[in-house]
Amino acid sequence: MLWELLRQQAFVPDFRPDPNDDLSKVNAMGPEEVRDDVIDPLLDRLGLSVSGIDFTDFDFSSVATPRDVIAFVTKVADARNGEGKRRSVDMTR
Repeated sequence: MLWELLRQQAFVPDFRPDPNDDLSKVNAMGPEEVRDDVIDPLLDRLGLSVSGIDFTDFDFSSVATPRDVIAFVTKVADARNGEGKRRSVDMTR
């Protein structure tokens, strides 16, 4: 699913993302675009809700590669399985 989203963003036929690609350089995506155009749709497709997770202090610029996106989504999934509210600072690397 992530590769599909990145291919759509690239507008290049047969684009092959690398897990360590710098999204700001390869896809010209800043932190807001990564959040809005990659993370949010990916979470939706996976059926993961972020309700109850406080992202107020989370620095989305730390999600700079596809590998980082997967790590972030994994932490959201783990937070969904936990109890109570989670703070964004608990989701840093």
